[in-house]
Amino acid sequence: MSDLTQVPFGVSVYQLSSMQLAFAGQADAVVDSALNAGFRGIDTSSFYRLSDSETPTGLQWVRDALTRHPNAQVTLKVGLVWVDGVPLLDATASALRDEIHMALDVLGGPVHTLLLHALDPSVPVDQSLSALMDARSQGLATQVGVCNVPPSLVEQVTALPVDVLQYRLSWFDRQALRAGLAEQLVESPCQFSGFDAASATPTGWRSDTDPDLIRLSFEHDCTPRQAALAWAAAQCTGPYVICPQSSADIEDLVQAERLRGVSWPDRKSTRLNSSHCVHL
Repeated sequence: MSDLTQVPFGVSVYQLSSMQLAFAGQADAVVDSALNAGFRGIDTSSFYRLSDSETPTGLQWVRDALTRHPNAQVTLKVGLVWVDGVPLLDATASALRDEIHMALDVLGGPVHTLLLHALDPSVPVDQSLSALMDARSQGLATQVGVCNVPPSLVEQVTALPVDVLQYRLSWFDRQALRAGLAEQLVESPCQFSGFDAASATPTGWRSDTDPDLIRLSFEHDCTPRQAALAWAAAQCTGPYVICPQSSADIEDLVQAERLRGVSWPDRKSTRLNSSHCVHL
């Protein structure tokens, strides 16, 4: 197998932590299969947990995985918390500092990337990000960034020393691309990272019935799902993160990696447009 340590793919425990896979031991198996395949990036949050649990299972699974794979690069998302069973966005600097230290205590040490789950409209951007940048200056993270920054605030956010912006992105969810966010970051040192928030099974089913993906799969000797993953990764300058539910999803990533260098449809179009291609 080729060296995948530089592949722009990562995996998230988001879907794993919302399902009952823990009881069958499948969550650890999925995480291990990704790291064993060479995908070093793993995404987690204290918000990711089983629906009836007070325990941050998403953090614990990653902590356990780090004992077996110490070279994994962890992305920790902060700012979204559970309060009495209800999700709450709290991006005040003091709350973020407390959450960061709690999460790092569970994980057992610093992380590669700290991401703010979303901007809190009630808190100035620079105040929220000050907590993340303080953590970076203290050696608790290598990179900091924000998820789903509205187009109107991209310029303000990228004027600050942030390293990555992450957006929901898939073959079926191109809102960030159509808003021109990737183009806004062309002249910026910020990475454009994608996150496929859809669960693997429904996304796979949609891929298998999409006529353009079916055509691409025949052209490139892959499955429609693998073509969709490779296309999405080609839009990013930073990692493209998926939410696997089984080890079979990791095999899809391995096959998508071999499609690097392939020309893909225009990033904004809905249908194929061979005159506008991008490259991974």
